[in-house]
Amino acid sequence: MIVLGLVNSFENDEKILYLNLMAELLLIPTVINKEETLRVRRKRPYRDIIKKNDVERTSNISVNERSSLSITTTIPTNSLNPVTFDIVKYRENGTFNKRLLLFTSNERKQCYEYYSLHSRSSYRCIECKKERNFVDIKYSVNDEGRKTFHFNTPQHHICEPFDYSPTNYGPSLIVKSPNFMLTEHKYNGRFFPKVIILDENDKNFKAELQYSKPMKVYYCFRCRKQKTNFTARIIDFEGNDAIEIGCSKHVCMNKI
Repeated sequence: MIVLGLVNSFENDEKILYLNLMAELLLIPTVINKEETLRVRRKRPYRDIIKKNDVERTSNISVNERSSLSITTTIPTNSLNPVTFDIVKYRENGTFNKRLLLFTSNERKQCYEYYSLHSRSSYRCIECKKERNFVDIKYSVNDEGRKTFHFNTPQHHICEPFDYSPTNYGPSLIVKSPNFMLTEHKYNGRFFPKVIILDENDKNFKAELQYSKPMKVYYCFRCRKQKTNFTARIIDFEGNDAIEIGCSKHVCMNKI
């Protein structure tokens, strides 16, 4: 019952990630990154399996060594730039979920509100849905964990934009520079992508996220051991790299 309550507290995409990860831990004695699929699981080659000790060993690399590693990045460009938007945390029926706010101008005075529709890889306008008019913003995620929003999808709203008030929402889930670093960690002579998230208001805060290629998401390994999925993806925000994090809290509290 405790585990069920924990899973129900996640947003939809985090539920799927958590259930996949739990299946891995129960079925095999190693940490395996696995694609979201409903098909019967097939045996995977050994090279795709990362042992727990191997993952933990990567955290022993010094901060100086990590920061000296270079990573080539290609900024995922949203269709129909420039677009003024934000992704915020929203509490509904005791559960935190995401809301995408699409503003009508750079002044951010009015906006349309979209909820996450994970099964369709999109966000859907809440007010239009009430009138059974489905207006979606689709997104895609590439093999580097970079999320691109397709704002060029035809938007035939029958609802009116409403006045924006930050007090109606939780904090933004978009982390902008300089509060994150795209870097790499070295293991067995190979380099693997890594995201480090900082907090300008808390100098002791640091989240180190490693990349799961099958899941196309960055995640905190230590948080996962504590039954929490703190995840992130790279997005294009205002023409620059940024990080979109999930709604779950970073509970392991790595310290600099």
